[in-house]
Amino acid sequence: MLSFAHQGGANEAPASTKFAFESAARQGADALELDLHLSLDGVIVCNHDRDLLSSTGVELGIDEAGFEEIAAMDAGYCFQNKDGSFPYRGRRSVDDRFRLLRLEEVFEGFPDLICNLDIKDDFGPDSGFEAQLAKTIERYGAKDRTIVASFHSEPLKRIRKCDPEIFTSASTEEAYSFYRDFLSSEPGGNPLDYCALQLPDTLEGNEYLSPELVDYAHKRGVAVHIWTVDQPKRMGYLVELGCDGIISDSPGVLVEVLNSLGVAYRGGKQ
Repeated sequence: MLSFAHQGGANEAPASTKFAFESAARQGADALELDLHLSLDGVIVCNHDRDLLSSTGVELGIDEAGFEEIAAMDAGYCFQNKDGSFPYRGRRSVDDRFRLLRLEEVFEGFPDLICNLDIKDDFGPDSGFEAQLAKTIERYGAKDRTIVASFHSEPLKRIRKCDPEIFTSASTEEAYSFYRDFLSSEPGGNPLDYCALQLPDTLEGNEYLSPELVDYAHKRGVAVHIWTVDQPKRMGYLVELGCDGIISDSPGVLVEVLNSLGVAYRGGKQ
C-alpha cells in the first residue's frame, strides 16, 4: 500500500516545505501529495491554500505575488505543536528549507518519490496552466511517478489532452459517476480516463467505503486512495478493505502502521 504524505505531513512539519518533504521521505513515505497554484509571475507554486495566510501568516493570495516574494516568506511561521508552541517560527531566515517551493524544486529534490499533484483551481482554458504543467512533468522525466488530481473536471480534461500519457485521478464528477455505476451494478465496459479514485474517508461523516466498492474499482482497473486519514485504527481498517493508498497528515504514523501490517509499498524506511 502506498503512503502519501499530505502536504509533506502537515501534522508533523510545516506544510509544503522542503523540511516537511525531507522528513516524510526519511520516515519512508512513498509519495508527496501537493496542491498547485500559479503565482503572479506564472510560477507553479506548491501550497495547500490559494492564499498564504495559513502557511506564512501573510494576508496575500499566491496569484498576487511573484515567486521571489513568496519564497522569501516564512512558511514555518504558522506550524503549531500540540503544546501550542511554534517551534519553527523564524527559522526561514537561517534555513532555506522553511519556504514554499516551485514544482520544479520538488521534482529535482525528491526524484525517488511519487508526486500526487492536485490542481486546486480551474485557471481556465486560456491560462496555459495545464500545458505548462505537462511540459514540466515531461522535462523532469517524471511521468512514471506523477498523478495529477483535481476536484475540477476541466483541468483534468485539459491535462489529458496535453499529454494522454500523464496519469490522472478521477475528478469529483467522475468519482460520483463511478459510484453510481457501482451502486447500479453496471459492468462499466468503457475504459476510464483515470488510473485512481482518490476518495474522502467518509461522506459528510457517513460510511460508504466497502470491500465490494474497492473490488469493483480493481476489476475496472483503477486504484483506490483514501484521504485524509491520521488515526492508526482507521488506517488498519482501510488496509483490510483492500485500498491501495492512504493520504495522511501524519506520514510517520502511517508508515509505522503499514510496516507493522506488512503491507508497506517499499517495505519500510529507506
